[in-house]
Amino acid sequence: MRMNKKINKTNLIFLITTIIILKIIYTRIAKLNVQTAWQYIEIDDGLAPIENHRYFTTRDMRHIYFHHTSDLDAYQMCVVESAARTHYDWQINVIFSGLVNSIERLKKHFLRFGNVKFWRMRIDKYLHNTSLEHLVDERILQTSQYLFTQTREVVRYVTLYKWDGVYLDLNMLIVKSLNDLPMNFATRKIYPSVSDGILRFSNDKVGRHVADAAMRDVANTFNTTVNLNNGTGTMTRVLTERCKLFDNTLGSVYSCNGFYVFAPNYFCTITWRLGAKFSLPSYILNNFSYGYHLGDDTNFRELSLATKTAIYNILARLYCPYTYQIFKEDFLYPYY
Repeated sequence: MRMNKKINKTNLIFLITTIIILKIIYTRIAKLNVQTAWQYIEIDDGLAPIENHRYFTTRDMRHIYFHHTSDLDAYQMCVVESAARTHYDWQINVIFSGLVNSIERLKKHFLRFGNVKFWRMRIDKYLHNTSLEHLVDERILQTSQYLFTQTREVVRYVTLYKWDGVYLDLNMLIVKSLNDLPMNFATRKIYPSVSDGILRFSNDKVGRHVADAAMRDVANTFNTTVNLNNGTGTMTRVLTERCKLFDNTLGSVYSCNGFYVFAPNYFCTITWRLGAKFSLPSYILNNFSYGYHLGDDTNFRELSLATKTAIYNILARLYCPYTYQIFKEDFLYPYY
């Protein structure tokens, strides 16, 4: 009798533990599915579809594109402001594929910058009639282990395949106008990788060839279990194939049959390896760089510690002063 009670008690504990574990797993999966689902349904938030973004611009208008799934934080708003300030005669397009709870706040914040526009993208429609539509139709993209990273990797190439312009990561702070740079370019990250944090494809023969090649590479190599395979991986493979073998040393620019590849110090200046150097104001105020690739979000926030002399506070005061003034506390203390 005592043995049966002991067994029943053990079984009950096991059952309760199992239920708790399953509930945790279900909650996480449900949350991910909800976030994913928003990207495949019509969202009535007042944002026009990105396909309309050139209807009301002149033919010679130049465009910068940002992609994001949900609300922008202060750091990302700073990056958008930096692009708008340095490119007053360009249209800055911020494209959302997921649910945005603060769209009116964003519109109000950027109202003073007449060149910042917000758009809606539904991924299945966006990829329709491209070589990548099977990634959605066959539910390959939706099952990715790196869902949001790989979604951004896919849509950046689709955007530059559909239209000419510049794609920027939301951690690429721009400090100089890109007007004097070539119409087709990328930048080195760490040799031999080519960064995908900033890409510029034009409508000329070179730009269309690289855009087509990038789309083919993503279609042929997309792997839901390999992170960054179609980010830096795609551009590295495409340009290696285009030039067979290419190299450029720090400070140089390499022409890959008309597609230019900049050395890391042109853009990809701030990484976790170089973070310590940026505690020196003299190193920060280097007029050579066009932008600062701030690494992933964790590095971005951790480097912006409780000091006004920290690198991100200096950059924010210089290149996104309005956002810095409104969200100063966010730049003084890390999020985590």
